[in-house]
Amino acid sequence: MSETSAVENLQTELASDIARMDNLTREASPQQGLVFCSEFIHKHPGRGEGFFYAGLLNYQMGLLGQAMEMMTEAHNLDPDVREFALALSSLYAKANKLNDALYFAKVGAANEPCVLLDEALPEELRDFIASTLFADPQKHYVQAMIAFNMQDFSKAVVECEQELKINSRFAPGYALIGKALLKCESFERALMAFRTVLDLNQQQPDPDLNVDEINVSQAECCLRLGAPEEALRVMADVLEKDTVSVKILSAVMGLLVYVADEEWQQVRAICRTWSESLLDGKSRYFPLEPLKSERIRVGFLTDKAFQCLEGRALEVFSKRYDHRYFDCYLYTQNVVQDGVTHGFSGSMTGTRSIFDIDDKTLALIIKRDEIDVLVDMCGYGENQRLNLMAHKPARAQVSWMTSPIFEGQPGIDRYWRHDPASGAPLVVESLQGYGAVTALPASVKGTVTFGARLDLSYITPQIAAMWGDLLLRVEGAQLSLGLVEDVSQAMVDQLRTLFEPTGLLERVSLHTAEEGLEDRGSFFKEIDIVLAQPTVDALGDFIDALWCGVPCLSVPTDREAYYTGRDIVAHAGDSGWNATDAEDFVKQGALLASDLEVLASHRSQLRGRMENSLLFDGDAFADQLQGRLIEVVNWSRQTQEVGT
Repeated sequence: MSETSAVENLQTELASDIARMDNLTREASPQQGLVFCSEFIHKHPGRGEGFFYAGLLNYQMGLLGQAMEMMTEAHNLDPDVREFALALSSLYAKANKLNDALYFAKVGAANEPCVLLDEALPEELRDFIASTLFADPQKHYVQAMIAFNMQDFSKAVVECEQELKINSRFAPGYALIGKALLKCESFERALMAFRTVLDLNQQQPDPDLNVDEINVSQAECCLRLGAPEEALRVMADVLEKDTVSVKILSAVMGLLVYVADEEWQQVRAICRTWSESLLDGKSRYFPLEPLKSERIRVGFLTDKAFQCLEGRALEVFSKRYDHRYFDCYLYTQNVVQDGVTHGFSGSMTGTRSIFDIDDKTLALIIKRDEIDVLVDMCGYGENQRLNLMAHKPARAQVSWMTSPIFEGQPGIDRYWRHDPASGAPLVVESLQGYGAVTALPASVKGTVTFGARLDLSYITPQIAAMWGDLLLRVEGAQLSLGLVEDVSQAMVDQLRTLFEPTGLLERVSLHTAEEGLEDRGSFFKEIDIVLAQPTVDALGDFIDALWCGVPCLSVPTDREAYYTGRDIVAHAGDSGWNATDAEDFVKQGALLASDLEVLASHRSQLRGRMENSLLFDGDAFADQLQGRLIEVVNWSRQTQEVGT
């Protein structure tokens, strides 16, 4: 074959591939089209058409940032192609970047059209002036904010990534993606995003940026990566202030769930000072009025009225409270709604969506509902109502299912914790989606596998040493760390630092779930004994593990919480698994691992014991909660006078 023929064949093949891409763009699904675009790009690396059609497909799917990125690649490869420049001009106009839009419009006007590409270019990408009229600035950022409020944090990350492809210096985009990544437990990526925010702000200060909030978020990332000293360092400027906003007070207080009670004493003292300055001595927005009825009117203020431990517990109560004596109202801070949320409208006397309603207006709503007891389930969380509670909108205020517990929170009259005598202030009633209890893994492997949550805010050098002592006592035992979606290099490095001194690093492995392929509790199906963490974040781990038949071994909690998994173990497991100290922990763990028959027996019986425990007794739970409400009402009616 002559050289001329070879070139002609290549040109014919190229034209055929471009024509196929054009057809797929018009007729096939975007996913099919993108697959062929990718193949074209690899087959013809010096051509821009593959990126051009990929850009069109991304634009069709609403991915403006990705479309702009693809069109930029196409233009860089073939800067004299008119359609590449026109598309870029319109995309920049839609992103409200008019200088860039004008530049590429001029480039496009200076070149001749390509018939096939010209036909493929949609009308809205031909005229940058028309695109300017329909510009949608920060479209992806707005969608990310909506997704974040709906607690779809993965989608928020994707939308922010699209926005930052359009404008890589958009500080609010980095701040939001940092918050979303933090919720997704991608701590290292979140930390990098927050640092970028501060770098951009240093170059071009933004008066609307809350630098204190960014620093506190950085501190949370550091704590979750096992670096408490670094957390204090990045938060130093915040802690040196005489006063801060209530929002920052709440954020700093929220960090205390990740440190032991005896640690960060200076931070705790600063928070008390701030709390006294910001919240102490507040008078009621509106005076109390004489009682109009002997009925007990209860309000639940929550940001968790959806499918979660707190939401399910409230749902159980809402279906069982005695309507002869109680009127119950729900004040929901959360935007996200699901079956649990919608169910409250049929079981509560009234439901109120109060997201973004100011405190004084909300206090008026509570007054008109004549609430006797307002149960605060927000506490120091992200959607806190600390200022509202300080103004005492009801006759009595109770804190329930919130952590950290901070005795002396202004406005709070009672803190409901676990009471061994009367039962647990928590109920799940039913669990679904776990599958059957599996056989004991050690019976197959011949060695015991311990499992634990990879939480570097809990796994201190002392905890790692204790776990190492247990591994030494159990021949051939392995430790699997999991229950997280993202394991960064920083986390791996910290684990190496923690476990190398034990000499048992080779016995520690990381468990990563295959997205979409594992059911609930799948991690525990591969575990014989859980080295459990009695923290608020890990409360669900105890429930999942015990339901899957896995004993939970733990030491006493070193941080204040309304409820821990040790309370569940005491009711549904074996109180001996609640070790008294590190020595007892190693002793009990070695004893459990020494007899596989007993371990297998536990595995087969634990689910039944859970079902027969108070954790599944909705009636007892509702009775206990009603009893607590009556006690608070009696106290408030005896001690408070009208108008005080």
